[in-house]
Amino acid sequence: MRNLLDFISLKVLRRIDIRYRLIVAFIALSLLPLAVSGVLSYAESSRAIQDKTRVFFVEIVKQVAQNFALQMGQLEAASESFVLSDRVQTALEHYYGNDETARVHARSDLTRILLEKYGSFDYINQKYLLDNQYNMMDTQVFSQLGDSIVRLAESTAAGGRPVWTTYRSSAGQESIALVRKIRTKTDNRLAGTLFIGVKASQFSSIFDSVALGEDASLFVVDLKDGRIIVEGKRAASGSRAEPALLKAISQQSVAGHETNFIGYDAHDGTPYRAAYARVPDTSWYVVDTVSLRSLMAEPESMRNRVLLIGLACFACALIFSVVISRSISTPLDALIAIMQQTESGNYRMRAPTTGQDEITMLSERFNAMAGRVLEQNDQLEERVAERTRDLAQATRTLEILSTTDGLTGIANRRRFDAMFAAEIQRAARAGEPLTLMMLDVDLFKNYNDFYGHQAGDDCLREVALFLQSRSRRSSDLVARYGGEEFAFVCIDTDAASARELAQSLCTAIAARDLPHTRSPFGCITLSIGVATLVPQPGTTPEMMIRMADAAMYRAKNEGRNRVCEAAG
Repeated sequence: MRNLLDFISLKVLRRIDIRYRLIVAFIALSLLPLAVSGVLSYAESSRAIQDKTRVFFVEIVKQVAQNFALQMGQLEAASESFVLSDRVQTALEHYYGNDETARVHARSDLTRILLEKYGSFDYINQKYLLDNQYNMMDTQVFSQLGDSIVRLAESTAAGGRPVWTTYRSSAGQESIALVRKIRTKTDNRLAGTLFIGVKASQFSSIFDSVALGEDASLFVVDLKDGRIIVEGKRAASGSRAEPALLKAISQQSVAGHETNFIGYDAHDGTPYRAAYARVPDTSWYVVDTVSLRSLMAEPESMRNRVLLIGLACFACALIFSVVISRSISTPLDALIAIMQQTESGNYRMRAPTTGQDEITMLSERFNAMAGRVLEQNDQLEERVAERTRDLAQATRTLEILSTTDGLTGIANRRRFDAMFAAEIQRAARAGEPLTLMMLDVDLFKNYNDFYGHQAGDDCLREVALFLQSRSRRSSDLVARYGGEEFAFVCIDTDAASARELAQSLCTAIAARDLPHTRSPFGCITLSIGVATLVPQPGTTPEMMIRMADAAMYRAKNEGRNRVCEAAG
């Protein structure tokens, strides 16, 4: 390799006049950085635009999905209050009674109550009540229409949560259907089914505040059949999404990604980028798509500008190189002419054959110096990068340690304080219930005195792991509040659910039968205080902590191993 370089640099190039070598070198050195920077800037801008689009689109679909779920939740809440109302429950009792006349009147009452509840809403397409044998309450319903409603009602599970699905009537009318099983409040037996058909246009207002580009498309698609439920500001026309898009979303969903940014090719070969987010408890996904061509318009325009600038720089470099080469070659020509004058009598003069002229010497020395500087600079950058990595790792470790309890490995008091204050504000804005449970290990001092502090530490770790395993949502938080006391924050949890969860904790920890000789129960037990409320703007963390703490001490005073709820 070295011989080849010597041949090119010392033999071939030395046959070319210096002025031409300078012109070529100057042009190459001028254009090469511009070309490299242009390519890099195009790649970086393309990547940056796609990254920004990914973040922006993902946030859009997540927000739209949340708003979509919020509207669904409002309709669910309204339907729940309807089926649990005294009028409906009373009419159902009469309907299932032995008095045939009362049954007829009850059927008429239920039809009238349903009309009074939902008849004034123009966004309700259909509203039907079915009994527990899936017979239509309203005898005037068209039989073909009633059969389709019955089939849909029979296909839904008999669980407690309502089911959302899509429905097309015999007249071709598209609806987003809410199907809720009705149960009696007295014995919780199945009493019927409520079917509410909502116009897709009711959900179109969700898109009103979303500003998208001309080439972007935002819609809600049912992944089961690929039909678009809501598109833009218009109700769905039953069109279907691109098969490649549906396949990509399905693959990501199977992998556990309910929100992601993906790429796919349309049926005509056009590449697209899309963000999606799943609407909770449904097979529906909010999707935002845009063509890759639209995304890359700006970087391509930048690339074209760089090319134009490169051509202009080429012309300027050619002119400047000619001028500069003349400034160097002209003095050298004069020197050569002077040296030629010595040929007549000075035979001792010899022209160097190794090409070691002034320019070559300067180049060699500069290259050597540059090599040394580059080596030193690389070493310095490597040391800086190593120190930066060490500092980042130390910072991450410090952040984890600052919010984690060193003994139990769960969240510590500092993380609890920050998270609980934020959740109170969020719940106040959303109008959602928030539950705080304060849990204390019963007679733990006796446990420490009898088994020793090492065993006491092991016991606290066991209790912490148990509580951590019982959190229902990723947003719930279990933290060590201090000593043998723990805090359990449950998001969007009402009083009944909180009471059930707390009681299950008491029962489950006792069932573990962790030995505690100094306890009247013979095993490790918990005293739990529960405070549940919908925070108001003036609600503070200290207020809820005091409520839960007072309830916990009431549980301890009443005999331990029990759950007490905060008053009010």
